[in-house]
Amino acid sequence: MGATLGCNRIEFVRPVNGADGVPLRIATEKAREIFSLPYKDKYLSLAKLILSIPGVANLYLEWSKNGRPSETTARRFVEVSKDGQSYSESTVHRRIQTIMSWASWLISLPDSP
Repeated sequence: MGATLGCNRIEFVRPVNGADGVPLRIATEKAREIFSLPYKDKYLSLAKLILSIPGVANLYLEWSKNGRPSETTARRFVEVSKDGQSYSESTVHRRIQTIMSWASWLISLPDSP
């Protein structure tokens, strides 16, 4: 399970089978590494990962320059991130909501804790 936009994927959990055969999800090494960091470093690492996704990075830059973007602007960044793949309208809408949420979280981060 992870965050995906286009070909970019950030994995924080992975499926495994428990000793009794019950499917479980456990944190990846990357997740354990990030979440063991001190507060400020943890959030900087998460922000860096999220900004590695072009659609989110572009929307964040647009937001920082011109204020909260419209859904039409977010759609443009999702369309660019599709890498020629065809997605249903519901998938495009979910991705718009995802990049809007991530950009909003990045905007809300304090300059210094």
